[in-house]
Amino acid sequence: MEVLAYLNNNRWIVDCPKCGKLGATLAEPDISVSPYSAIDGKYICPNCYPGMTKIKERGYAKVSFDEDARAEARTRAEENGEVYDVLFPENKSEIIEVVKVRKLQNQNWIPGETVKFLKDENKKNGVK
Repeated sequence: MEVLAYLNNNRWIVDCPKCGKLGATLAEPDISVSPYSAIDGKYICPNCYPGMTKIKERGYAKVSFDEDARAEARTRAEENGEVYDVLFPENKSEIIEVVKVRKLQNQNWIPGETVKFLKDENKKNGVK
């Protein structure tokens, strides 16, 4: 099964097909930003398969993957057919080029929006 990535505040995100935004996480691997990032183009929902992380410190918690727990979660997800391939738009770099001139909170794209639509939106909002 596949999940479609979308751009939200200049971050590529995926949602869980089962629980929606409850399982939203980064679509590209970046453990420094989110320990639930998709790895190797594969997405496992952190809501459906919790416990993949551990807190290393209290206070300002430093979260890291528990590799054993992640492997266990992946095995369970595979058994249930819930390891998803992350799909990006073919024109991903073109989309990024058009929206990168916007304020961060407006650097968004959802599947179905064309580059022409994004350019028209930029023009309509005075973004050059």
